[in-house]
Amino acid sequence: MEEEFTSISFASLTIPALLDNEYQNPFFRPLGYFLQRQTILNGQIAVLNQSTLNNAIEMGNGIYDETGSIVITKYEISYSKPENLERLKSQIYLMSLSLSVENFETYIKQVIREILEIIFSKNSAFEDFAATHKTNRERIKFLRKYSQAIDKLFSIAIVENYCDVYLLCEQVRHITIHSDHVVKEKDKAVLTQPSFKKYFSTNSDIMGERITLEVSNARGLIDNISSLAYTIFKGICQEHSYPIKTANLRPFK
Repeated sequence: MEEEFTSISFASLTIPALLDNEYQNPFFRPLGYFLQRQTILNGQIAVLNQSTLNNAIEMGNGIYDETGSIVITKYEISYSKPENLERLKSQIYLMSLSLSVENFETYIKQVIREILEIIFSKNSAFEDFAATHKTNRERIKFLRKYSQAIDKLFSIAIVENYCDVYLLCEQVRHITIHSDHVVKEKDKAVLTQPSFKKYFSTNSDIMGERITLEVSNARGLIDNISSLAYTIFKGICQEHSYPIKTANLRPFK
């Protein structure tokens, strides 16, 4: 029987249940820190979702020059209109999702590093691997080729969906970070993907089609990424007969 997964405490941000078992399974630590960061992102979204601003607030960046003089002063944004607050929330949800995408990339790189160093005892092999596997699609392909257990899990329909949705989130992250949520001509194909229409929407403004994201989908997509990471963890554990803890991650449909 598989052990129960001890959930992460968001209040203290500790992961003792995972780290205490590291001597049994070296892949607990990468998963634990990954889930810790995912929990922070979900907590950030939950806190923001409860915000009910109804007046002007001050925001800005503290930027100073070499003399210590302020360069950019604070500026005021009015949230007297509900749509202004919802626009801000959507942008922050997209930024949180983008961080989750990057969190997964950190995780999968760490997993592959552990495989190369612990399983194959090749301490400097990751640098060579990284030079030839530059995308997460390529890294996932490597893991499926490396492990029959991972490949079998990734052949299950729900896991295929985890992977497909993650790859979509990668595209959305690129648009969020590099185009300020605006879909440029070269990225228009993303709008026609059925999964995009399922989880995202767009609003038109003077800049073009701007991606928006609602809170329920933001949290669900982050859970989807966590589920993908856990699937990799479970496959490696099955491949090498490591102990497995079962995470209570709900399927995101």
